[in-house]
Amino acid sequence: MPAERARCVASDHHVWVAIASFAGSTGGGYDSAAGGSGVWARDGTLVREAGPEAGAIVVVALTEGPASPPGPVVHSLAEPVR
Repeated sequence: MPAERARCVASDHHVWVAIASFAGSTGGGYDSAAGGSGVWARDGTLVREAGPEAGAIVVVALTEGPASPPGPVVHSLAEPVR
């Protein structure tokens, strides 16, 4: 559900949205957490999303682009950190 909400907020308000969510076991009685950290563009499209595995991260760097489309240039990486 957080991913759907992020998509709606991004597209409804034309803003970039980032969600950070814990992945893997919390060690506090929960065997697993949701994971799925991600970044959505202003039009609601998913740019990058991490999976539920422990150590999965999302890195997205927005660099300033031309004032007219295509806009920001997105460089991204999603992979587990070892």
